[in-house]
Amino acid sequence: MIVLKSDQLNVEFQTLGGALSSIKDKEGVEYLWQGNPTYWSGQAPVLFPICGSVRNDTVLYDKEDGSHKEGKIPRHGLVRKKEFTLVEQTDNSVTFAIEDDEENVCKLPLSFSFRNYLYSDWENHTYSV
Repeated sequence: MIVLKSDQLNVEFQTLGGALSSIKDKEGVEYLWQGNPTYWSGQAPVLFPICGSVRNDTVLYDKEDGSHKEGKIPRHGLVRKKEFTLVEQTDNSVTFAIEDDEENVCKLPLSFSFRNYLYSDWENHTYSV
């Protein structure tokens, strides 16, 4: 668990999906959905490269030569159930990264490096992704 703390908030993240997992105030009041499986077990997933789904999880990519390549992208993309690497942590920010791999290149035929930068402005009580 990766944690950012101030005198007002405690914000927690997980490397699985590079996702936010808790926002609590100094009294311990939780402000983020905690994933009750009766309704929805997720919390705050990172969705890349799509939000939602495509028909039959199948996409067609145009190649430079005019031909097409088929790819399979599951609902909500490729990264929400993958382990991210913690690249950097400061007093008020965390940066996670995930790179393409052999499995994802078959689904998204592009090289990619995805970074998720999360920043808290403690003084103004704001949080940015």
